[in-house]
Amino acid sequence: FNLTPQIAAALVGFNPADYTITFHNTQAEANVGTPAISPINSVPGVEGQEIFIRMEENADPTVFGTTSFHLHVNPMPTASISGTTTICSGTNATITFNGTPNALIDYTVDGNAAQITLNASGTNSVTTPNLTITSVYALVSVTNTTTNCTRTIAGSATVTVRALPTATISGTTTVCRNAPSPDITFTGANG
Repeated sequence: FNLTPQIAAALVGFNPADYTITFHNTQAEANVGTPAISPINSVPGVEGQEIFIRMEENADPTVFGTTSFHLHVNPMPTASISGTTTICSGTNATITFNGTPNALIDYTVDGNAAQITLNASGTNSVTTPNLTITSVYALVSVTNTTTNCTRTIAGSATVTVRALPTATISGTTTVCRNAPSPDITFTGANG
């Protein structure tokens, strides 16, 4: 934790040149002023831990006040992607995103940047355009818009596009009634 922003919060209404702010692990330490937490920009801590602040007058260190605050650990946001499927050329598919409610997800579509915001239930989806080639949707990062916690994240959904089948017919001929059946040939490719 970086406790530096708490200095300004403790000094609201007071001249910073007139006071010294220190941080402590217990009320007893804050009362005597030692030992102070140091460095204050990299403090190991846990959810709910109470940190005590001592604000001491520089002109007379026996004049001081104390208060405290609790550390809060914001969970890292999560996200996943699904929708891997195979479709016929010229059709579309649905790509679904799940994760932290209201999170902002950065992803790519065939390398091109895109974003989607999850709803309050933590889900959202996009419908692909009608595709003629295989397309890959890949997660990049997820941001909790409430806490601003962001993390990179991996995952992808691939929409494989199969070519449409083709067929030709040959064997045009004229036949007489009651004559043997002619040969008609069908050829094609299965996509």
